[in-house]
Amino acid sequence: MRVQPNGRLSSAFFKLNRSGSGVDLMFGKDDETPDTVEALLRAGDRDLPPWQEGPADLAARYVWGAHALTQDEGDYPDESRQYLDMLPKFPGRRRQWRVSQMFAMHPPIASEELLIAIDDLVLVHGETPSHQEVAVATFMEFEVADIAAVRQAIRLRPEDFEPRPSAPNLFDWIKPRTRFPEERAVHGLIELRDTSVWAHAPTLSTASQLVTIVSTLSNGSSRLVGVDWDGPEGLLIAPPGMQIVEDD
Repeated sequence: MRVQPNGRLSSAFFKLNRSGSGVDLMFGKDDETPDTVEALLRAGDRDLPPWQEGPADLAARYVWGAHALTQDEGDYPDESRQYLDMLPKFPGRRRQWRVSQMFAMHPPIASEELLIAIDDLVLVHGETPSHQEVAVATFMEFEVADIAAVRQAIRLRPEDFEPRPSAPNLFDWIKPRTRFPEERAVHGLIELRDTSVWAHAPTLSTASQLVTIVSTLSNGSSRLVGVDWDGPEGLLIAPPGMQIVEDD
């Protein structure tokens, strides 16, 4: 909303789809009164999930990020400018806006610099099958209070961790296969160092699982102190069901 010189309001509304299509709808009016705007918002209560008023800066970041997502699919009609021009602009390129929108959280899950760095890896191919995930080689290091206690906790879970014969401090994180649950496949790596735990995962979802696992093994004392990412060529293990999708 913006207040006009005559005291009335100019409004712009955006329907966002964060699943991939970006902005589904834009509309608005000039010369509205606060009562008509409030009535419009209340009329939509039955069709909208619970919502609350938020900072204009955050709302603008969501819209510009969704705008960048939609631009990946095609151009906006010219009349959309009247609504977009009501939003504050942000520095950077469309890719940065897109990453800010996709990962906007309070507090943020990571610095914007880190999110921008992994954007190309996360959005590596538009034809990824819906039941699979893009491979992102993820490397993490955790500080822990008692490395000996972590080692003992791993030894008590032989169904989840298998030591490498040639490297006694390196363990395969194993899970039952989906189609053959009596068999177990390697889904990640954990290495015990002097005062820290190093972990490697082939995807972002398995990396998030490893964060929880290391926390459990360390009795809640673990603290993530370093993260790095690489493309599929950086994988140290071949995750089960891995497929290579070639570009046209």
